[in-house]
Amino acid sequence: LTAKGNIEDLFSQNGVKINILFDEQTLIKLFALSSVPELGRLKGRLLLSDVNGSLGIEEIQVETDDSKLIDLKIKGGVNDLLKSNQINLNTEFSIPDMALFGKLFDIDFPDLGPVKGAGRWHGKEKNGVFKGRFTVGKTALDSDISVSLAGSVPRVNGIISSPNIYLEDFGIHPEDRSSKGTEKVSGPLFSRNPLPLSILQKINLDLHASAREVTGVNYHLDKMNVNLSFHNGRLKIAPAKFVFSEGSIVLNAEVFAGKTPEFTLSIKGSSIQLGDLISELHQPPAIEGDLDLIVDLKSRGSTAHEVASNLSGDFGLMLEGGKIRKRELELLFLNPLGWLFSHGISGNELQISCGLARYKIHQGIADSKVLYINGPKLMARGKSEINLKKETINALANLEKKKLLFNTRVSLQIKGSLADPEI
Repeated sequence: LTAKGNIEDLFSQNGVKINILFDEQTLIKLFALSSVPELGRLKGRLLLSDVNGSLGIEEIQVETDDSKLIDLKIKGGVNDLLKSNQINLNTEFSIPDMALFGKLFDIDFPDLGPVKGAGRWHGKEKNGVFKGRFTVGKTALDSDISVSLAGSVPRVNGIISSPNIYLEDFGIHPEDRSSKGTEKVSGPLFSRNPLPLSILQKINLDLHASAREVTGVNYHLDKMNVNLSFHNGRLKIAPAKFVFSEGSIVLNAEVFAGKTPEFTLSIKGSSIQLGDLISELHQPPAIEGDLDLIVDLKSRGSTAHEVASNLSGDFGLMLEGGKIRKRELELLFLNPLGWLFSHGISGNELQISCGLARYKIHQGIADSKVLYINGPKLMARGKSEINLKKETINALANLEKKKLLFNTRVSLQIKGSLADPEI
């Protein structure tokens, strides 16, 4: 830490102008950063003066030797430092590599596009407001965020909006599975490790996020609105709504991070183009069609296994005008359709006129109330019981293969471990 400057009158504190220079080790200690050699040397500068008649911070700069990795500049002032009266800061930053930047704080950021931003922070004492625009790749995000540090935990309220969110900028893009082998999982399906819910106790938040469009490689949403809140360890999404030309998805969810965490989830989807949606994650899609979906679930538990074991509620879907690709379906781990159709399809594709499934779930045991699939070449009826606590399945399916002169019927029983059942 190096300080250079002058004070014209020490006792009255007039004519103050001091440059304070921070080296890398000082910045690391002040802000609890991690040393990352790839970033180059960190350095910072703070200008303290009373040039405007009140003692305040006139300029703050933090940068690196290699501005291609991170370039952060903060300019502004505290109008009266001694009284902590009013803070005004203009910020401008550019972070081409968020993964590398996150290493400074030991945070694993997802595969984001280059991030840039500019905005203004103004506030008084422990309260402030930030308004500005961020860009992540091609995605522009406008923000109006207020922050309060007056309580026992920080409180954040605000709005984030975008004219168009490009999914590729956030690391969401199709994965080609056509050349991959079948996935295998060793050990339990549901983790016994504690769920990472401590963040819900460390902040209170009310955030509204919206986008006029959401653009993927193969899928397009006309509108997105999400209301998100954290309050005293309780997370609420109420609601998240996604609208597209054919239909919509409405999601409500709640997580309470108490001594025994509690979870609720409700989803209503209509006319979802399933193939286009799946193709945003995997190419080519294993299933296509027009999907209606109803989910109403609740559970409790501190681990994924406890949540699965205590799961209760309803799950139902209807698929029309669909298509199943056997080869791609078999690549997906833990899918009863893959096990079923590996014995019912001679070719790679099967057309589905209508598919219905409804499960009633109680304390981790899912019983099928309806399981029916019909198409030009195959009809299937069945029932199943899936025990999520024991991670087992017991299912019986009756397949009728439709042929020109006569039909043939086959009964299949699927039982045993969910990870590796016997057929």
